[in-house]
Amino acid sequence: INSKKAINEIFNIGGNKEIKIKKVAGIIKKILKIKKNIKFFPSPPGSALRRCPDTKKLKKIIKFKYDFQLIEGLKKTLKK
Repeated sequence: INSKKAINEIFNIGGNKEIKIKKVAGIIKKILKIKKNIKFFPSPPGSALRRCPDTKKLKKIIKFKYDFQLIEGLKKTLKK
């Protein structure tokens, strides 16, 4: 982020599509070629059931555009 308007600002970063954590975990498992099963636990009391970032501020201030999809980003991140 090279915009002066972004200095000392907090931004939510995410995609336009909502995706379940279970699916993200499955994608990560596949990328890393993990054979073990995923263990699921109940959410802690008071935890949000859904999370979806509001990226309007990010798009408005720095004209953010998505360069790649979630799977591509995970592959780049996990294969380093």
